[in-house]
Amino acid sequence: MTRSIFRFPRVLWLACLLAVLLTVPGFWMGAFGDDYFHQAVLEGLIKFGGPLNLYQFASGDPAAMQESLCHGTYPWWTLPEIRVVFFRPLSSALLWADRLLFGNNLTGPHIHSALWYAALVLVCGWLFRRTLPGKVAVLALLIFVLNQSHWFPAVWPANRNALVAAVPALAGFVAYIRWRETGWRWGLPLSLLGLIVGFAGSETAVGVLGFWGFYEALGTRDSLLGKVKAFLPVLAVTAGYVLLYKGLGYGAHGSGSYLDPTGEPLLYVTVLPMRLLALTGGLLASMPVDLWVLFLSLRPLLSLTGFAALVLFAWLLWRCWPALEEGHRRTLRWIIPGTALSLLPVAATFPMNRLLLVPSIGGSVVIATLLAHYWGAWRQFAGTRRRLAMALVAFLVLANFIVPPLAWTAQSLIIMKLDRHVEEVYLATPLVYSEDPAVHNVLLVAPDPLACAYPPIIHALLTRHRNLPPWLCLSLAPHDHRLTRTAENALTLEVIDGCMLQTEFEQLMRGPSWPLRKGEKLNLCGVEIEVLSANAIGPTSIGVTFDRSLDDPALNFLVWKDGGFGHFQMPPIGDSVVVPRGKGLMR
Repeated sequence: MTRSIFRFPRVLWLACLLAVLLTVPGFWMGAFGDDYFHQAVLEGLIKFGGPLNLYQFASGDPAAMQESLCHGTYPWWTLPEIRVVFFRPLSSALLWADRLLFGNNLTGPHIHSALWYAALVLVCGWLFRRTLPGKVAVLALLIFVLNQSHWFPAVWPANRNALVAAVPALAGFVAYIRWRETGWRWGLPLSLLGLIVGFAGSETAVGVLGFWGFYEALGTRDSLLGKVKAFLPVLAVTAGYVLLYKGLGYGAHGSGSYLDPTGEPLLYVTVLPMRLLALTGGLLASMPVDLWVLFLSLRPLLSLTGFAALVLFAWLLWRCWPALEEGHRRTLRWIIPGTALSLLPVAATFPMNRLLLVPSIGGSVVIATLLAHYWGAWRQFAGTRRRLAMALVAFLVLANFIVPPLAWTAQSLIIMKLDRHVEEVYLATPLVYSEDPAVHNVLLVAPDPLACAYPPIIHALLTRHRNLPPWLCLSLAPHDHRLTRTAENALTLEVIDGCMLQTEFEQLMRGPSWPLRKGEKLNLCGVEIEVLSANAIGPTSIGVTFDRSLDDPALNFLVWKDGGFGHFQMPPIGDSVVVPRGKGLMR
């Protein structure tokens, strides 16, 4: 009985059930990160974007950005012409529908995301069953559903767009395979429809094209002319999508985190190798790629680990290749290069495990292939070779079957606790609301990105205000700072042993190609910020001049201390104080 459960089609429904169960601890999570941003847009607190365009973070219009800078929606160092706009109308509409149906209760949206994840598992099951031997197909499906990098898309509503894109695009690919292999007449129109719907979900659908293209090139036995004729409709749909995407102004420009491979090819190629290797480490060896964002010093290690994993897995696959069935080898011939190609679009932003949703389809197949082969082959070895084979099998089982279920639950509980703590801290923050342009809530030094960008949004949502409180964050640099009051209405802020615009989150709104130089000035509605000194990366000190005394009650200066925001008392003219960075909410 047990053996029959782990066969198709029963294992497919078991995997779908497991997919939902993995997300259950996240049903009681609150909002997180961009969830607050989307809520603010739908409630009218943020004036750009809309119900069908919730992923417009910066339009590229300097005049509109100037207004956002004055209100504190974005940090003062933001590039005025920055553009970060993603074409995700279907995903936006679904978030809007969640809002209409469930209001502020996020349990409904979390369940909605879980169902999308179950749908993706179902489609992957179809793909594996059609293209792989039975045992490998089952292993690949179970590895895929348990993959801990899927936690964010499956549990975080703001990241659901990856599922909304992947499910129809991958279903279209499965229909395409059936059309090519059996002549199913509905296969081609359904495949094109799936791809179109996937494109409306998000850019994640582009990653599926890697499998599509290499399947046609290396997985079919048709003539070259037959391959080209079959693939032309897919190319036509893709070309139409690209023209629409570019023609309507979607994409990224000016950010150091989000790059446009077509608009900024040199910058993209420069950062590509290290990003790809780090993502490869997450794909094959379950490395915590999210550390890339938090620790600059770990980036070379993450890339080196990814390179080592790539070499090791390639060697192991080469060693077992002759023992594989021909049909299995044919699948690997197209799914491996398809996986490599699917990494290219996601490498346009900073590496994170959540970007591996589509690449993990191929990664699961490779891992399942190695596990199925070496699980039975290690008994044939002796001595050191046997011990190494046993160690490999143990690692693959641990990394893909033991750790992931624990990681899913742990991440849900950690974020749940963080959600509640964030809301408690921000609700207790003494913010001043006013439409007077002279009023400012000024955070001198933010300990982490949550403290820099989100306090006014979260505070307004929790207190049910109709407008955002005026907000100005002076620095997000991960160092202590020295504040000097230089005049009745002016101060300087110097980064001690460091500079600004060095971290990933600072570069999110201004890339290294647009540095702030010494002497540059920015005017933000009654506040002038001047770069007093800078190195090759960013400002090392800034001067801030207000249109009134720093002691005026209209200026609410804040610092992070004792786990929350507190009022800061300005020193006398000429005096200096050290403002510690502290440990923020993300610690």
